[in-house]
Amino acid sequence: MRDNLSSRQSIESLKKEAKRWLHALRANDARARRRFENVIPDAPASPSLRDVQFAIAREHGFPGWTELKEALLLRRNQSNPSLA
Repeated sequence: MRDNLSSRQSIESLKKEAKRWLHALRANDARARRRFENVIPDAPASPSLRDVQFAIAREHGFPGWTELKEALLLRRNQSNPSLA
């Protein structure tokens, strides 16, 4: 599995990205739609936040949002053991 998350990314920043991307999709932004369809070829015509979160996870090399969140939590705990 490829993990191309930057060390500065957090689950909160990715949640905000997902909301911005969903907003762009709902505004019929062609660039946002191409990005979405590149990640999810059988993308739904009217995606939900869950669909966009899934796409973000796939862009970062994870099979789903849950795995991406777990990887971020693990990374945070490894970099700051007092949070574990």
